[in-house]
Amino acid sequence: MQITKLVSDPNQPSRLYVLTLEAQYLLTKDSGANWKKMKGPSPPSRLLISALQIRPTEPDWLIWVGNKLCGLLDTGDCYSIAYYSRDGGSSWNVFNKYVTKFSWAWEGKLRTMDMSAIFCSSYEHKKGDQGDMSDTGDSDNPLWLEYTTNWGSKWTKVLNRPVGYAAVEEFMIMAQARMDKAELRLVVSMDGEEWASTVAVVIQVAGLWLHCPRIKDQPHILGCQHRSSQERPSS
Repeated sequence: MQITKLVSDPNQPSRLYVLTLEAQYLLTKDSGANWKKMKGPSPPSRLLISALQIRPTEPDWLIWVGNKLCGLLDTGDCYSIAYYSRDGGSSWNVFNKYVTKFSWAWEGKLRTMDMSAIFCSSYEHKKGDQGDMSDTGDSDNPLWLEYTTNWGSKWTKVLNRPVGYAAVEEFMIMAQARMDKAELRLVVSMDGEEWASTVAVVIQVAGLWLHCPRIKDQPHILGCQHRSSQERPSS
C-alpha cells in the first residue's frame, strides 16, 4: 500500500484519513490508536491536487474525487468523477464528472443557500480525455463554476473560465480568466440570499486592499481591482 496523502478533520484533529493509490484508504478516529481500512468508490483522482474533503461541521459528510478510465489497461478517455457520502464513507453516490475543483460552500464565515451546498468547477461537455482539456476551458468546451444544493440533482452555473476560488471571510472569491486579454479578473460573491445595499465593497485579502464595485446586471457579483497594499480605498 503506497500512501499518497494525509487528510485531517478540521474540527476533529484525532480523525485522520490516509489515502493511497488504490480505491481504499485508512481511517483513524483516535489519533492512530486504532485504524480501519475503508473502500473508496474509485482510485483517488490523479488530475486533482485534493481528492477528499470533509464537511467542517458534519464529519460524516465527505466528497471524494476519483479517476475513471485512467488505468494502464483502460482504452477510454480519462476523467475525474466526484462522489459524496453522508455516512462516513460507508456508501458513495456520484454527483458530477469532469471536475477540476470542489468544495463545501460553508467555509469560514461564508453563508450560502443550504448547509449541503457544494461548489464545483467542471467542464460543460463531459466527454473526451480531461487531461487534454484547457485549464480554464475554451469556446468549444467551457469550464464553469457551479453549485448544487440537492446533491447534484441540479446544478446552477455561476461564472465560466474559473482559474481558482476560495471562501475568504464572508465572501466567495474567484479568479476568472479573460478570453480577450491575457489577464485575470477577480470577482467576489456574497451570501447567496442577502445582498449588501452598497454599490461597492472594500475587502482585504492577503494584506491587499481590493475595491469591488458591482458588475452591471449581475448584482451578486463584484468586479475587484487592487488599489493599495497600504491604505484602505474608499468605497
